[in-house]
Parts: sequence; C-alpha cells; structure tokens
Amino acid sequence: MPSFHLIPSLALSAAFALVAITQPLAATDCSWTDVDTTRYLDNDCTTDETLVVPNGFTFDGRGFLISAVDPVDGHFTGAVLRNGGDVAHFTDIIISATELSNICNAAPSPDRLMGIQLEDTSGSITHSTVENINQGASGCQEGNAIDVRSSTPTDEGLPRDVLISHNVIGSYQKTGIVCDGMVSCEIRHNIVGQSATQDHLAANAVQISRGATGTVSKNHISGNQWGGPSEFVATAVLALEAGDLLDISLNNVGGNADVGIFLFATSGATVNNNRIFEKGPDAQVADVGLADLGTDNTITNNKTRGYAFPAIGESIIGLKVIPSPHDPTACFQTCP
Repeated sequence: MPSFHLIPSLALSAAFALVAITQPLAATDCSWTDVDTTRYLDNDCTTDETLVVPNGFTFDGRGFLISAVDPVDGHFTGAVLRNGGDVAHFTDIIISATELSNICNAAPSPDRLMGIQLEDTSGSITHSTVENINQGASGCQEGNAIDVRSSTPTDEGLPRDVLISHNVIGSYQKTGIVCDGMVSCEIRHNIVGQSATQDHLAANAVQISRGATGTVSKNHISGNQWGGPSEFVATAVLALEAGDLLDISLNNVGGNADVGIFLFATSGATVNNNRIFEKGPDAQVADVGLADLGTDNTITNNKTRGYAFPAIGESIIGLKVIPSPHDPTACFQTCP
C-alpha cells in the first residue's frame, strides 16, 4: 500500500432553488426560431448572461456557436445555457467562453461558472461541443462544462434521468461532466479532454457523486494531474458517494491522471473492461490506475499501463498490467 493519502476533490455544491424562467434575460445578440417545442438557434452569437430554455423545450443549436463573455460592469456568472423547468433537451450546440475574469463564486452559489446546466430536470445533452469553460489561470472551484444535479426526485420518487452522449468536452476548469445528487446519468460515446487549469486545482474529467448513479460507458476520457500543496488528487473518473448500480465499463482512459478511475465511499458499483493507460512517467505525488476505497464493488477485467501503482483495493479481480512504452523490459502481468 503506498504511503500517500488519496483524497478526491469534487465539484462542490449545495442545493439551491431553481426559479423557472421562460424567457432569456441576457444582454445577447443570440436569436432563435421556435417551432412547437423546439428552439432553433439562428446564428453564431455572444452572451454575457445565462440563456434559459423554456420547460419541455429542445434547444437545437444547428451547429452554431454561443460564446460567453464578461458583461461590461461585472463578470460572467452561472451557466451559459440551462433549463427553465422539469424537462429540457440540448443538441448540436457549440458552447465556449472567452477571457472571463478570474473571480470566484463559492458553493452553493448558482453563480458558479458552467457551460450547460440541468438542475432538478430530466432530459439530454447530445452531439454538442463544450469547451473553454474556464477563467484562465484560476484556482476557483467552478468551471464545469456539463453540470447535471438534482436535490429532488421525480414525482414518482425516482432519480431524474439524463442522457449525455456524443459530446466533445475540453479545456474546462474544475470538471468536464458532473452528475450529482438524485440523478441517473447515461454518459456514453463522449470525448472528455483535460482541464485547462490543472496547475491551479484538482480537476476531474467525469464526476458521479452524492447519490448519483447511472452508466459511464464507451467514452474517451483524459485524466488530470494535481501537484499542489494539498493531499487532494485529480482524476479521469471520480465516483464519490455514488448511488447503487453505477456501471463504469468499456471506457478508454488516457492522459496523466493522479488516479485514473477512483471509487471513494461508493458501494455496489461495477467497473469492467476499461483501458486505463497513462502517458507517464511523471512526477505527480499519486500515480494510481484504479483505486477502490469503497465497499461491495465489482471490479473485473480492467487493463492499466504506465502507473506506478496499477491498482489499490482488495476487490479488484483480473487486472492486467500492460508494459509501458517507456519500459520495454517490463513483463506482462496478470494481477490476482
């Protein structure tokens, strides 16, 4: 067992009330055309406040770009685009931010920076690009590209269902995809890159936390490093106090993560057939491919390469450690 301590650093937030707004209040040059319950974006555009989509609508970006900028008399706060009710769908949008001020908005403030937000909502985010959701060289614990969370279940007492698929995410600040609270997220076929501000905070590419569950499958996910003055670690995939039946399978995990896939205080999860390969070698304090600090998890048939510690956890079965390109003398191992 290594001597370092693994402490995950999550995208913190407490619950706050969402006020349903059916018209955007932003100073914006965005325009759109509504056809029934589909809102079609008309053009590339710029906004200095959040655009809110009416309840039950699908926002179709038609491949156009929405750029977030600071307002003249302040700094950009909240999400670039978010729901205004119980159901919302977002597709074919490009979301980005440009030279935002480095001003922190602490949790539980809804003013924390986000790209696309679904709050207390079922719906989907598909075939979109979310990039540059950051404040430059910032250590502020915000800047989540896709942020899905709920403090309340559906009327039937079930988690909110959200599909996140076929998206490209990169150069975020704190987290690429967050699913937190009473939500069940299906996260598949996404490309999630690295944080743009790894030198300033412990970032996570994908985070499932505090009761959230679902599936993380068939994604390409790049890990993050953190070498700052704390015991926090950065990750590619973080499951922290996640709900039962979380399935993390068939993902390609790359980059140079402190921890590739990290289960912390999570039980009943399945982690199967993931490739967790880092470029390595590197000088980070923690260097673990797969860490299970939970209970009753089923972890089978995963592969790691390039990590000083391929795995930590007694329930890991059939892990294959692949020789690293920078260590051609290493032999192939099958760990018990």
